[in-house]
Amino acid sequence: MSRINHGEVIYSIRKDFPANRIDQALKAFAEIPIQLHSVDDGLVDDAVALKSVYPISYADAFAVSLALRLRVPLITGDPELRRLSLVDFRLEWVGP
Repeated sequence: MSRINHGEVIYSIRKDFPANRIDQALKAFAEIPIQLHSVDDGLVDDAVALKSVYPISYADAFAVSLALRLRVPLITGDPELRRLSLVDFRLEWVGP
């Protein structure tokens, strides 16, 4: 997971969870075995290129770019990404 997307999840937890459950949710998220990847210039360039062509959020462009770079599937429940059709892009759907 890119640090951009990690920050987005932390932000969502802080914004969407009731105050008395934020710490519990943050702890549960921290226990998920996720490898974090810093954002380098190449990843920014790749994300910008995707964002300029596809109607996806900037953060989603980082997630897709990192999945393409690492040649791994992107695990998501974001319906916006179900419409994305790219060569070598694999999606593992976890949404409804």
